[in-house]
Amino acid sequence: MFKFVLLVFFIIYYSDGCRVIEQRANGVTTDRDDTSFLVLLEGFITFDEKVLCSGVFISQKYILTTGHCVNGTMFVNVHVYAHRLRDVFEDKRSIYRIEKENLIIRNAQDPQHEDVFNDIALIKMPDTFVWKDYLKIANLPTTDFVVGTEGKTYGWGLLSYTDDHAAGLKQEYSLRFISNADCHEAYPNLFWDNGAYGRVCIKALSGTNCVSDNGSPFMVNGIVYGFQSYGQLEACDGDHPNLVQDVFYHLSWIKENAEIQ
Repeated sequence: MFKFVLLVFFIIYYSDGCRVIEQRANGVTTDRDDTSFLVLLEGFITFDEKVLCSGVFISQKYILTTGHCVNGTMFVNVHVYAHRLRDVFEDKRSIYRIEKENLIIRNAQDPQHEDVFNDIALIKMPDTFVWKDYLKIANLPTTDFVVGTEGKTYGWGLLSYTDDHAAGLKQEYSLRFISNADCHEAYPNLFWDNGAYGRVCIKALSGTNCVSDNGSPFMVNGIVYGFQSYGQLEACDGDHPNLVQDVFYHLSWIKENAEIQ
């Protein structure tokens, strides 16, 4: 996991991990209202160490994200309607502490890469949470992805891998689905036997493939098809695609546990 320390209200990055859309890769600041389905997640490993991730509302009660964003945490702070990364007093932003009993992680084992196999989780909002009309819901897919389909990923994080200056505002970046064959070829050492196990690849339309936070959604026309899960180092430092969790693959589990008909 990617750990962070919070000093006053500035988040200081000190690990090798969570890098978001780089400006040289054409990432741009996105509109706060248009992307109000996105939430900023702080998963506290200890009171001094935390992971920063993203997630999306899939209903007025549940948030969907990647499993390793919440696995092993004491609790998770959900920042609703966040846009400025460091501004905890941002207008209309609200923060909710989610205890472990409201973190639902899909359980499965991959003997080689436990952190990318069935890497999906739900966060149940507390009863104190009140839905606002300026918030949006990310729709779940009714069919699986189509190779070549273009979409966008959203999140916060580092604008450059070589420094510790995180993006001050929520970002977006355009990518597309590539074939399973190309995905497997890019990551031959992953455990691919007996199917893809819910893992697919996305690649930038041009330039580097460095994308956003773990837990950042990959969306097409308001539908969430994937969540950033693996491959950031390979994508940012080379020409590898990014590995995301295929939401359609997990759809039955998501609906059952998020009380969606």
